[in-house]
Amino acid sequence: MTNEGDVIMKRAVIVLLILGIFILSSCSGITGKATDSDLSEIDKEIKALQEELKKSEDLASDDVPEDLEDAAKEVSKDSLKLSKKKTTKDTTKLPRLQVKETEVVKLKIEAKDADRDAISYTFSKPLDSRGQWHTTYGDAGEYVVTVTASDKKLKSKKDVLVVVTKKNEPPVIKNIPDITVTEGETVRIKPQVTDVNKDKIDVTITKPVGNDGVWETNHKDAGKHKVVIRASDGVLTSEDTVQITVIDKNVPPVIKGVKDLTVHEGETVKIKPKVSDLDGDKIIVTISDPVGDDGVWETKYTDHGEYKITIKASDGKDTTTQLINLVVKDVNLAPEIISISLE
Repeated sequence: MTNEGDVIMKRAVIVLLILGIFILSSCSGITGKATDSDLSEIDKEIKALQEELKKSEDLASDDVPEDLEDAAKEVSKDSLKLSKKKTTKDTTKLPRLQVKETEVVKLKIEAKDADRDAISYTFSKPLDSRGQWHTTYGDAGEYVVTVTASDKKLKSKKDVLVVVTKKNEPPVIKNIPDITVTEGETVRIKPQVTDVNKDKIDVTITKPVGNDGVWETNHKDAGKHKVVIRASDGVLTSEDTVQITVIDKNVPPVIKGVKDLTVHEGETVKIKPKVSDLDGDKIIVTISDPVGDDGVWETKYTDHGEYKITIKASDGKDTTTQLINLVVKDVNLAPEIISISLE
């Protein structure tokens, strides 16, 4: 006699075998490698074990845990369904129709009916009721289409493989109007690029702007600058050109190196201003009298007093002016006897 533990063990083996059918059948739906002979061998093993269980006199049906019985029943049902499931179709044997994205798929059907009955056709998606499909960008791929012919009594079906190949289009750059700024202002370019194929786009911007799209102009950037924007999807490239006009903004000359002066009569006044121009323009410097443009004044003993000296620096466009105070102190001299004679 078989003891209760052996019977339960055999029941468990049956469940595992049924699970094997379930898994093998699942794989057959994915890979198409499982065969009917594989399933048949497992079925034979299950039946053999079931026969042994029937011969076990000490086993009552309620001796087996209910959850194990239920699991076996459920797995058995699912395995049966999966075993009958068709494997994935081999599209290599189907008639092949090829178009490019944006082209129209339009099927032409040739059929005959021995009874000379009228034939009507229906088509599976993505075709419409007329057997047509206007493809668009993004539809690239393979589609199994089923064509059904009917004489209202009987139907026949045939599959065809519709292959839609990608139609690559270059990226589109929205036109950017020409730009005008003044020296010292910032130029910002933000290209708007679209791609009907939804490809990843690489955008580049030539100097002096650069790929970040920002250019801070300075006092030396006056003139016209051509900037090229390029957008590439890795295969096709589009270009757009933007002209940037930078208007000169004059920077006045700068005067340094001068300050108020105090001298005594008889001393020489020297004024040597340091003048610079950020634009690099030619500078003309003038100094008011009594010093003069050469910046040198040899004072005399009658020149004591206070003077406002004006220094000007001009680049021909703008003039910078600076004032300094010049004090010439009096120097007292003893009288000088020139000659002595009789009256």
